[in-house]
Amino acid sequence: MAAALALMLAPLLAARTLDIYFVDVEGGQSTLIVTPAGQSLLVDTGFPGDGTFASRPGDPRQARDAGRILLAARDAGIKRIDFLLTTHFHADHDGGVVELAQQIPIRTFIDHGGVLPEAESVAGTLQAFGWYEAVRAKGRHLDPKPGDRLPLKGVEAVVVSAEGAAVQRRRRAESAVRGVGPAAAGAEREPALDGLPPPVRDVPFSGSGRSHGNAAVRARVPERSRR
Repeated sequence: MAAALALMLAPLLAARTLDIYFVDVEGGQSTLIVTPAGQSLLVDTGFPGDGTFASRPGDPRQARDAGRILLAARDAGIKRIDFLLTTHFHADHDGGVVELAQQIPIRTFIDHGGVLPEAESVAGTLQAFGWYEAVRAKGRHLDPKPGDRLPLKGVEAVVVSAEGAAVQRRRRAESAVRGVGPAAAGAEREPALDGLPPPVRDVPFSGSGRSHGNAAVRARVPERSRR
């Protein structure tokens, strides 16, 4: 799954803050978002164990990426993850969920459902999904499509692309944040967000030449960027 999400502050709560924590998981990306209403949305959980594709879940107190996410959660003052959105099923994006869930409750899991056998072209993908699926079974599961809104209070969180499909309408807002998961190079124009003027935009990650094309990178870099 290559997912893109638009977050827009609702005017009702615009006086309060939308807090975003970028967590360095040294592979994929993990982002913790805390809404003005105090709800938490975590995007991806990084690697398991000591942080490689060969790593396996182990002692949660020793888990590198789960530990970093937990520190961010403590800084944010939250005691649970209300929503975990997994952009796609590679071990650097879903591998840390086992150890994280042992240290902080995760209520709702958001993803695109399952993984195809050919995803094993990235070795370990199917095994990591098995770990993730076992944890997901203990909570609520959402499988949103482009255009669906996530049930967050105080913000409008819209899924604008998933599995190669995208919303074909434009949206504008006074204050907005755009986050993008790895996408095939030909699919990241994100027509639903063309012209959107957020003060902060996230930039591509995962380090792959296929993660994003040059056009997508150039479109994001002029704003405040993380990498």
